[in-house]
Amino acid sequence: HYTSGVYINAVVTASTVAVNRTHMGRFRNTGSYKTGSSLLIDQSTIENKLTSVPKAFENTALFTAALLEVRRSRILTVERFAMYFAAHVQAGSVHRFVDNEITTTFTTTITSGNQPLQSAIGYYYVNYFYTGAVLEMARN
Repeated sequence: HYTSGVYINAVVTASTVAVNRTHMGRFRNTGSYKTGSSLLIDQSTIENKLTSVPKAFENTALFTAALLEVRRSRILTVERFAMYFAAHVQAGSVHRFVDNEITTTFTTTITSGNQPLQSAIGYYYVNYFYTGAVLEMARN
């Protein structure tokens, strides 16, 4: 199924939020995930085709002893950030990304003298990881 975007702004306590086998143009997650909570994205595609949307996957939520897991998914964008993070990840929390395809086709031409230089940006990761928090990335 295709949806233009998924936006989650919730306070979740000891519960699971799951996005499974969904095709969307954008994913945005804000709010708060408290002890025992998890956000799972599995076998989904986030495919941003709009240059007006600079972030395909955006996570700015607060995680307190909670899990974020993205697995077996595709995150694709024509704009700058395939993945953008500014979340607060407290002790006991885990952010895990396993077996994903993460790409951007964004390029910007910067001219240095008469030599054009190409640059592409895939990740913007300014997470606030506190002592006792874990970031795991494997096979992406």
